[in-house]
Amino acid sequence: MSARALSRWPMGRALLLAAVVVSGLLIPAAMRSASADDVARAGAETGARAEAEAVVAVLPLTATHQRMRLYGAPVASALAKYLGGASGLRVEPLGPSDVVPARVTFVVDGRIVKTASDAVALEARVRDPERGATLAVVAVEPRPLAEIDRLAEELATALAPALQPPRVPASAAVDGDGGTGAGVPGTGTGTGAGGAAATGARGAALPASAPSMLVFTGEGQAADGAVPVRAAATRAGGELARRLGYQTLPGPGRDGAKAASLAAAVRSASAPLGVVIEVREVRFTWTGVLLAQGTVRALLVDARGEVVYDRVHTTDTLVGNRGDRHVAVVGFVLDQAVDIFVPEIRRVLRARGASGASPRARAQERR
Repeated sequence: MSARALSRWPMGRALLLAAVVVSGLLIPAAMRSASADDVARAGAETGARAEAEAVVAVLPLTATHQRMRLYGAPVASALAKYLGGASGLRVEPLGPSDVVPARVTFVVDGRIVKTASDAVALEARVRDPERGATLAVVAVEPRPLAEIDRLAEELATALAPALQPPRVPASAAVDGDGGTGAGVPGTGTGTGAGGAAATGARGAALPASAPSMLVFTGEGQAADGAVPVRAAATRAGGELARRLGYQTLPGPGRDGAKAASLAAAVRSASAPLGVVIEVREVRFTWTGVLLAQGTVRALLVDARGEVVYDRVHTTDTLVGNRGDRHVAVVGFVLDQAVDIFVPEIRRVLRARGASGASPRARAQERR
């Protein structure tokens, strides 16, 4: 059967595309070394990464229509070739059952969307497997199925700008848990890295008059200590404070101190409250992607040394994306824990009144 005849058959087009890819479409991409700034941002599962080139893994695309599924791997291979050329990074296509290597900096996945009788569109997203974060989602306009290779090239051009390792100021310290030493990055009144404006519930801006909450360095363990949690737990403490309407101040480590000792740090910071998030445990399961269930504690103390809130909750079993690393899934666990803690703490604070004092403390003040 001739190539022209084969191209008229849908299965044949897929086979032709695969043959072209295998025969040499994947031109080696230019190699890029990550800078020290990249290392400061990317530390996680194994601590701060050593200086290395950024590697992009492209997963086989899924499809919205049964007939499109056979194009998933060939299109991913073509996308990897074009993405390497457009980004200047090393890009590797992976098979359906391949494990995403630990050296990967970005993961690209996507889908083939059937839009008309003989037209398709491509969609893709870029994810950071260290943080479990989606960095970009792009789509390209539909074309006839016969032009799917051109769609892959257009998609690569749209994705390339997102494939630049996040930059962090060289002065940002890296703590032993892979997080920045600023305590609560980019939060509160500009005390964290980047000096971002304070935000409240779901990103709403906080007024300048909002009270402050001291966020102690998070603590705990996951997988019997094999997975670092301190940086993620500290970020969760900052997110909890912002959702409650407090600007955040970076605090010291708790180091097992009792409430009275924590209160001294809260008073020193001129804050009414302090919070520490402790990860009691995170249990992981592997089913092609990581699943995790965590037990997390939130402790709030006030400047008087009173325990305002101290509870432990267990999350649901949460599912990561393919390629997400353990530390990223720990972040998902902490996100849900914060969702559980916030309404409970809000009720407690409401009961204490605007002064932030407990009923017992207010009674003592009146004497």
